[in-house]
Amino acid sequence: MPTRLATKDDLDVIVTLTQDRRSKLARAQPVFWKPSEQAAAITPLFFTMLIDADEVGTLVHTDEATGAVNGFLITTEEPVPPVYDPGGKAFKIDDFCLANDTLWPTAGQALLAHAETWAKDQGGAVMILVAPTCERIRHDQAKSIGYDTVTEWMRKPL
Repeated sequence: MPTRLATKDDLDVIVTLTQDRRSKLARAQPVFWKPSEQAAAITPLFFTMLIDADEVGTLVHTDEATGAVNGFLITTEEPVPPVYDPGGKAFKIDDFCLANDTLWPTAGQALLAHAETWAKDQGGAVMILVAPTCERIRHDQAKSIGYDTVTEWMRKPL
C-alpha cells in the first residue's frame, strides 16, 4: 500500500481526519483533548506549514484501488535533553490518523515504516510514538512491530 510525502492537495483530507480523531479524543478525555475555539480555523494553516517544512515528515497513505488518502502521520525532530544519549536524533509522531481502525495493520504499519525510514535518513536513532490511552488499537499495533511503552502522561484538573 503506497505512502508518500504529503502535498497541499492532501490538506483537506488531513484536516478532516484530524477533526474526526480530535472529536473521538475529546469524548474520551473531555478536559485534556478539548479543542480550542480557534482549532477549526488554525488547523489548516498549521498543517500547511508542516507540509511545506523540509524538516518535517508529513506522510500520507493512499488506497491502492481508488488513490484516495486514507491516513496520514507527521513526524518531527524531538529535542533530546543533554543528559540522555539515544545514539542520534529523536523523532516524534504525534498527529497520526487513519480513516478507520481496520487500516491499522496495513496503512498504519506502512505509514510507521515510512516514517522510520524518513527519520533514519535525517539521522534519527529513536522514534517516539504518542499513543493516547483510549486508543488501544494504536498501542497494540505499535507493540506488534517493536514499539514499547516508555512512559505515560497522567493529568489532574486543578
